[in-house]
Amino acid sequence: MHACVFHPLDSLKNYRFVVVFTFHQGKLILSRHKDRATWETQGGHVEPGETPLDAAKRELWEESGAAEYTIRPLYDYWASDVLGSANGQTFLADVTCFDPLPDSEMAEIRAFDALPSNLTYPDLTPKLYAEVLRLEAQRHAPEIWDGYRADGSLAGVDLVRGEPIPEGLYHLVCDILVRHADGDYLLMQRSRLKPNYAGWYEVTAGGSALKGEDAFTCALRELREETGIQADSLTELGSFVAKDTIYRQYLCLTDCDKTAITLQPGETEGWKWLTETEFIAFIHSGEMIPGQKRRYEGYFRQMNYVQ
Repeated sequence: MHACVFHPLDSLKNYRFVVVFTFHQGKLILSRHKDRATWETQGGHVEPGETPLDAAKRELWEESGAAEYTIRPLYDYWASDVLGSANGQTFLADVTCFDPLPDSEMAEIRAFDALPSNLTYPDLTPKLYAEVLRLEAQRHAPEIWDGYRADGSLAGVDLVRGEPIPEGLYHLVCDILVRHADGDYLLMQRSRLKPNYAGWYEVTAGGSALKGEDAFTCALRELREETGIQADSLTELGSFVAKDTIYRQYLCLTDCDKTAITLQPGETEGWKWLTETEFIAFIHSGEMIPGQKRRYEGYFRQMNYVQ
């Protein structure tokens, strides 16, 4: 294997392979092919007409007999070897019940505490597994923010997401409004699992700065994670202070492929482009999140969208 590069979930297209890392009662479940003495994850080719999730579920059943389970996608990857290159998607499954192994190419499954040394794909599987472990550790770790003073200077104090912010301290949040070169604006639909404004469309992306991030770095990351848009530059529109939060607003002008927007599981579940006329109507419709409307008011006035 010459290369393996990880990409945000759903940022690649034309997936050829899926890989499923399967766990049962805390142990990793690997399969052994009838013609080999080595161990491998469940997975394989994405068949015509299948989505990666369809393929992952089919391969999980065929190669392990998993009957009751949860499964979710984690990330995209691109891999190459001497035979060529391909895009793939990696999944994580937690199985509660197995049926007998189907009559397939697999001879048996076995539970492991860690990856064994005799792997079918020793150049690729450890790399994919390491990324799975990294992402899962990140998901379960507390999110740490830098504490700021009201003037925007660092206070030298760490804040923890979900815990009360002490009086006189603030955390930094970045908002990014996306406008295409053709004049359209991008709206992202918030996940219906969100505690606030679930299912609402927002303009466009945003979130809290992690410890060590400045506002610009935070904005680029949030834009990439929530939309898939890779930007090199942003225009700063202003700042807004409310309660215990310092907001920084940015404008992203892009000529990206308008059909290539990606979603972030748990954060976004839909998107749409609005013409400038439609966007102005959206601002005045009552369907825009009030806080965002207040924070972008300076830009809206500058563009004569509001009086």
